[in-house]
Amino acid sequence: MNLKEAARALGVHYQTAYRSVRSGELGAVRVGTVYEVSEASIARFRSLRQAERRVLAAPDDATDGAQQHDSLVEVFAALRLSPEARIRATAHHTASSIGDTAVIWLADASGTAVEPVAWTNRCAAHDAILSAAIQESDSRSSSRTPVEWVMQTGRSLHVAFADQALVRNATPPALRCWLDVMGCHSIIVVPIRSAEQVIGAIWLSRDRAGAPYRPEDVAAAEADAELLGGTLAASPAIASAWRTRAEVQALVQRELDREPNLDLGERIRGVLERRPDVCGVVDASNMCIVALTPEARRSYPGLEVGASFVEVVAEQHRGRVVDLFERMTVGEIDYGCRRIVVTVAGVRQATMHVAIVRRANDATGYLVIALS
Repeated sequence: MNLKEAARALGVHYQTAYRSVRSGELGAVRVGTVYEVSEASIARFRSLRQAERRVLAAPDDATDGAQQHDSLVEVFAALRLSPEARIRATAHHTASSIGDTAVIWLADASGTAVEPVAWTNRCAAHDAILSAAIQESDSRSSSRTPVEWVMQTGRSLHVAFADQALVRNATPPALRCWLDVMGCHSIIVVPIRSAEQVIGAIWLSRDRAGAPYRPEDVAAAEADAELLGGTLAASPAIASAWRTRAEVQALVQRELDREPNLDLGERIRGVLERRPDVCGVVDASNMCIVALTPEARRSYPGLEVGASFVEVVAEQHRGRVVDLFERMTVGEIDYGCRRIVVTVAGVRQATMHVAIVRRANDATGYLVIALS
């Protein structure tokens, strides 16, 4: 039957049937200037639509995409992670929150080609097909592919409906039989920037027709790419902050063991002045010693070193600091790191490290250092 007859059989508008053919959702054969649709193709289309309706009707217990992104921001800012771990986490996040396939491409050392460094699909079977496709393809591409175009122009690419003839031609011949299981029906490619330079791209694609990407999906992908690029650039500084925290903690504990009853504030100031090689950017402006209990506050005169965190932490984040201090007081944790907004000497800083330096005999938290 021709396309108009197929549209009537399916109970849809002719243009809807035409878009379904163009997207690959409705199988058709072009004969001259018209499309011919078989009865088997009509039956397959109906069964796929019914399956999609069942999926759409099922409750979605996945975490909200914006909430997932906020959690990723929190973890990336606080934890010492390798660049590879940050890249894998971003691929997993974009695939699960935006869907369906995510591939992260980065420029090679020479800067003349890009290569996939992480990929995933939220379906395990599709993830295996994706791995096979990347393995079979010439992954080190220097031609004007969509990824190359995005990296050269620095602009995002949004293809709501992918041309299925192009998709088929780009798929390795040995894997074309899997296109009806895991296709490529809608595409987003966004640039990854580090220090204002485009260093890679995130590719996203839909496995099935019927749910093209929307502008808000592009915006979400761009936010993930911005986060990844920024955190890759900041990785050395984050690792340095972890080392600094450990070194300052050890110095403070040694000073307490030597003469615990002296003016702690003055002694720590002296430590910071004597060991700039160890303390790095930590000085009296962004470090303080906090007494967790009234007994500790009575025991140590001149306790504060630098500004009080109660004053410099943004009001909406003070609950996070109080929570860390409470967990240290009861002995639940010895160290904490949270992303907060801290303003020190007019400069906004993003992360606070807190570490226990003294406990009472009953293991109750007594003193902590706080660095930003």
